[in-house]
Amino acid sequence: MPLRSRWPALVIGAGSAGLSASYHLKERGIEHEVLERSRVADSWASRRWDSFTLVTPNWSVMLPGRPYAGSDPDGYLRRDEVVAHLEGYARAFDLPVRAGVDVRHLRPMDSAGGWELDTSKGHLAAENVIVATGAFPEPRVLPSSSSLAPRVRQLHTSEYRNPGALPRGSALVVGSGQSGVQVAEDLLEAGREVLLAVGSCPRAPRRYRGKDIYSWILESGFMDMRLTDLPSPRMRLACNPQLTGRGGGHDLDVWGLARRGAALLGRFVRADGERVEFADDLELTLETSEKMTRKFLGDIDEYIASAGLDAPPAAQQAFDFALPEQPRRSFIDLGALGVSTVIWATGFRPSYPWIEGCAFDPDGFPVTDRGVTASPGLYFVGIHLLHTRRSGLLVGVGEDAEHVAGHVADRVRPLRR
Repeated sequence: MPLRSRWPALVIGAGSAGLSASYHLKERGIEHEVLERSRVADSWASRRWDSFTLVTPNWSVMLPGRPYAGSDPDGYLRRDEVVAHLEGYARAFDLPVRAGVDVRHLRPMDSAGGWELDTSKGHLAAENVIVATGAFPEPRVLPSSSSLAPRVRQLHTSEYRNPGALPRGSALVVGSGQSGVQVAEDLLEAGREVLLAVGSCPRAPRRYRGKDIYSWILESGFMDMRLTDLPSPRMRLACNPQLTGRGGGHDLDVWGLARRGAALLGRFVRADGERVEFADDLELTLETSEKMTRKFLGDIDEYIASAGLDAPPAAQQAFDFALPEQPRRSFIDLGALGVSTVIWATGFRPSYPWIEGCAFDPDGFPVTDRGVTASPGLYFVGIHLLHTRRSGLLVGVGEDAEHVAGHVADRVRPLRR
C-alpha cells in the first residue's frame, strides 16, 4: 500500500517510545503512522550484544495498556526477549507501523503549517510529528581512535556482539559504565584477557537491604527527579551505575572485575600507533566512584529511616571495595600485551542534524517542555530526562507519550471541525 502524502500525525521510530506514542494516538482516534527505517525494536535487536539483558526487573516494563505479565517478574529480559515483547506489543494493539521508511530530513513547511519529511519512500507531510528515535542515537568514540595502529580492531559497544566475533588476543575496554563492565565481564567469562580503562561511574549492588536496588530507586523518588533538580544540565550525560541483570542479576563492578583478572587502567588519554597513554588517576577515580556509591546507598538508608520502613541492615559485601595488587601503568604497548581489539564503551550522544526548525541546547538535546517544543506540531518522546529520570525507560516512557499525544489531540481537533 503506498504511503499517504499528508497525515494528521506521524511518529518517527518504532521503539518503546514510538510505539507508546502510537498507542496513545490510536486511543484518541488520531490517524497516524509510525515510520521505521528497519523493523520494530531495531535498536534493541541491532545495537545490543548477544548476552545483553535489561538491568531493570521485568515488573518495571510498563508500556501503556500492557504491563509485563510474564512468569518471571523479578527476572531481567534478555535482548531477544525485549525485541519479542515490543513486537508483540505492536501486534496486540495493531499499531500502524510502516517499516522500511528512512526519514532523512524534517523541516517546517513554508506555508499552511505542519511539517515536511523527506524519506526513502518519497516526500510526506504531517500537521504533527513525534520524534522517537532514541534517547542517545549516536555512538560516541574518542577522537584519538584514529591514531591507533591500523591492525587493531576498533568497535563501539553498539557494534560488539560476542567474544567469538573478535580477533584472538586481549581486549582493551575504554569506559566503565554499565556497558563497559558488562562487556568486560562477557570477555572474561570467555577466557579473554581484559584491560579496562576506568571512569568514575558509581557501582550499585544488585540487591540492597532486602530488595532489588531498582525497587529502592523507584520507591525513594530518585526516578522522579527532573532536569531542574540536577546541579547542572550536563548531568544528563552522566554515566549509568555499574549494574547487570545477566544470569538472574548479580553484583558487577570494576572492583569485582579486577578480582577476576581484569587489569585496571586510568582514564584513556591518547593513542599513537601501538602506544596508548592513560592518566595517572586510577586511585583518585576509584575513590571518587566509591564516594558516589556510598552517597547513593546512604540516600537510600536515609529514605528507609525517614519512611520508618522495616528493612534488613546492609550486607557487608555491598561495601566491598577491596582491590588486588596490580601494577599501575600510565602507558601500554598494545602489541607487547597482545591486545587485538579496542572496545569503546564511551556512551552515546544526542544527534539531530536532520531536523530543522527546532531549538537544541548546547549538549544537543531538543529544548522542550515535557516533549512539547516551541515549534507548533513538533514533539519528542523517549529522551533521557525529558521530564523525569523515568522518561527514557520502559517504566516511564508511556507517561510522556500520553502527555504528548494529548497535545497532538488538541491541535488535531480544530482541524477536523
